[in-house]
Amino acid sequence: MWSPETAVSNAFVAVGLDTVTKTDPKIMCELYREMHLGGIKTNYLPLQLVLQKAITEPIDISMFVSQIRQGLSKNEIVSDFLEEACHAGYLQQHKLYEKAFHFAFLIEQLTSVQANSLIASNDIQEFFYIERKKNGVDTMHPLAAVAATAKLTQSPFKTAKFISIIPFVKKFALERENGGPLSLDKIGILSKLGLISSIERLYLTPHDTMKHPTIQLNILEAGNEEYLRGFKDNAFVAYALQKGCQIEETIEYKVGAVVPNSYESQMLINPFAFEIKELTDRNNMHPQYHFSKEWVDLYESWNMCFVLSDLHDIHLILPKLFIPSQIDAKPYDYIFNRALSLDCVINFYLFRLFDNVPHVESPAKCSEIAKLWGTINKQHCIRFIINELHMDLKEFEKEFEAYYSKGIWNFAVMAKEFATK
Repeated sequence: MWSPETAVSNAFVAVGLDTVTKTDPKIMCELYREMHLGGIKTNYLPLQLVLQKAITEPIDISMFVSQIRQGLSKNEIVSDFLEEACHAGYLQQHKLYEKAFHFAFLIEQLTSVQANSLIASNDIQEFFYIERKKNGVDTMHPLAAVAATAKLTQSPFKTAKFISIIPFVKKFALERENGGPLSLDKIGILSKLGLISSIERLYLTPHDTMKHPTIQLNILEAGNEEYLRGFKDNAFVAYALQKGCQIEETIEYKVGAVVPNSYESQMLINPFAFEIKELTDRNNMHPQYHFSKEWVDLYESWNMCFVLSDLHDIHLILPKLFIPSQIDAKPYDYIFNRALSLDCVINFYLFRLFDNVPHVESPAKCSEIAKLWGTINKQHCIRFIINELHMDLKEFEKEFEAYYSKGIWNFAVMAKEFATK
């Protein structure tokens, strides 16, 4: 049996990323056009450097690569999968991987600057909103946005994912500015002034009985997809993860830097010569979700497997899960960073649809690889069920089958409970 570090190292060799140390400005320019990054207007210096330097000269990303390796090796589930995938010969070189790595680098920068600066985050979110609106997707009008997005994506899941992540990030922005959750009176005023949409008001309003309803619903939504397509092992994990949401504490807001475990106090947060203290707003208020490391590790591995099993364009969808701000996040920063990175990727995915960029087929044997990964995830999930959920395994299995036998109906019931709170 390999050590986690050996499994990660061998996986990097297998896919041909073991020698990557610098970015290629030509690839960055291609991504820059696809991502519409020329449209971002900001006076925030770290973000300006991210946008300017990346397309003009090679950037040393050896630290970035090292941080990814460290993060992957700390997740026992992922390293177990990588070892099995190497033995099975599933991990092979592909022309998309180099571009995917560059995309991951850009997503890491955009995630870190947003997590550490509300100013930068507001600039990026304003850019996203303007690009969406001029292409016919105005999220201030949810029903019209759903219809326009559904027409573009031709996918209920992708439409739901897009519609659910935008208000989640808007909720963070308003609560960061407020220093914590908004009062019902303030939410009402914002709604009357037309500053938030009906869905954003729903996200901002605390739920009486569900601790993390939006996270639960997102997991169950994906779990339904997996169950119906025959990836039942990973759907099993999804059901356990959403139950884990019910036992975790609510969020709290803190002031300070949001950095992965691998960043030391004086280490550069990115290759643009900014230390953490220079990158972070003086009073950077940010949310912390107190999920356990066991939940976060299981969620991360489950989500990687789900993306591999379900989606085209995985060279754009999958990399966000490997960035240091996610794979090596402190457990209480994970959900915040995940929302920011997912929001970036979902918007860039939409931009490709606006431009009629053809979908890129997944590499060969993705379905087989996902089946293997799901099996490994389920093995680790059993321990989570027993130790974290404190449930009898047979009782859990019975509940799991009962739920997914009418998964769409049960999901609709929960969604209605959330919407009519």
